[in-house]
Amino acid sequence: MYYAKKKAAFFDIDGTLINGFIICDFPEYLVKKGFFDPEAHKNIQTLLLEYKNGEIEPTVASHEIPIEYALGLKGQNKEKIGVLAARFMSEYKNNVFQYSKQLVNLMNKNGFMTIGMSGSPIEVIEELDFLGFKKLYGSEMSTTSGTYDGNIKTNLVILENKKKLFQSLIRIYNIDLKSSFGFGDTEYDLPVLTNVFYPIAVNPNKKLRIIAEQKNWLIGDNKSVFQTLKAFRRPI
Repeated sequence: MYYAKKKAAFFDIDGTLINGFIICDFPEYLVKKGFFDPEAHKNIQTLLLEYKNGEIEPTVASHEIPIEYALGLKGQNKEKIGVLAARFMSEYKNNVFQYSKQLVNLMNKNGFMTIGMSGSPIEVIEELDFLGFKKLYGSEMSTTSGTYDGNIKTNLVILENKKKLFQSLIRIYNIDLKSSFGFGDTEYDLPVLTNVFYPIAVNPNKKLRIIAEQKNWLIGDNKSVFQTLKAFRRPI
């Protein structure tokens, strides 16, 4: 039996649709509520600062930050953290760029399967369903009997893991990449951006901007993303 291929719009979350890095911001919220190890939170902040200052390689940060996040949650009840994730997002909505919901809904309206992929924790990423996503994916921490056990189940901060997820989604949902969009802000979004027919660099960091300019991709920011999309009015 033949199944028609679907067109999709793949979105990175942190930096692309949200002004922030949830895997670093959520622990700060949890520390204040007494549900996250302060030492692990301190280590996350140190790693993030070292990454921003160029003192450690991105690959080191992508491995170590989720490890510290998992350790910080160790011993906490998964259901309770889910409740706190919802409360966190109700306050964090101010960090969502003004265009984000409109952009996701524009893609939905025009028949694209909207998929959000983030290295940030899934318990918070799932709370972004108000943006209109059809599917959301994030990093998952391991649990035992409903309690976080300090280990990582899936780390989507790692580029190779994000690439594997992307490839599996193409197969599962029978996605036609020649009709699909990709939105991202860093080189960690390259597994998507280099494979879709319509890549858009949104608020790109220095590395992605250089690559986008070399490949003649469209580049937008939180003020011009809809103007950038005008070039794609026909396929949309």
